[in-house]
Amino acid sequence: MYCVDLNHSFAVPSNWPVNVNRTGMIYGFPVNNAGQIGYLVDNYAPGKLDADHSAAMQAAIWSVEYGSNFFNFSASGSVTSLFNTFAGYVTGNNSGNTGVIWLDPTGLNNLGQHPQGFVTPTPEPASLLLWSGLVVGFGLVRNLKRARRPVE
Repeated sequence: MYCVDLNHSFAVPSNWPVNVNRTGMIYGFPVNNAGQIGYLVDNYAPGKLDADHSAAMQAAIWSVEYGSNFFNFSASGSVTSLFNTFAGYVTGNNSGNTGVIWLDPTGLNNLGQHPQGFVTPTPEPASLLLWSGLVVGFGLVRNLKRARRPVE
């Protein structure tokens, strides 16, 4: 999950209601360059869970969203290199992809702070099928073991 909202702070841990959408809307307004952010997140964020990839992806998202209003980016050589790679993937040709999941905060948390808006890649169908299959499989094995136990 990546932040698309630099204007609000939030406390951890905290709870707030969210609207889940695929429209690129946060706080009722469209996110700047939502399609390009969606393309970037959906195509390059899944599976990149190490710290350098995550930091570079977050910086690339903010760079795409805020353009010249994004602060001067400087980080370790690895993160900077990854950031430049990710930012280079975004072109006008891939600006229509908003199929990612947007988390649009709709309320205030218990500390009275506005929560942030986030974007996350959509889970791939193969992963969903794998996990569903495992859950069903474990349930069947458990039921078979119960059925084979002698009655006391």
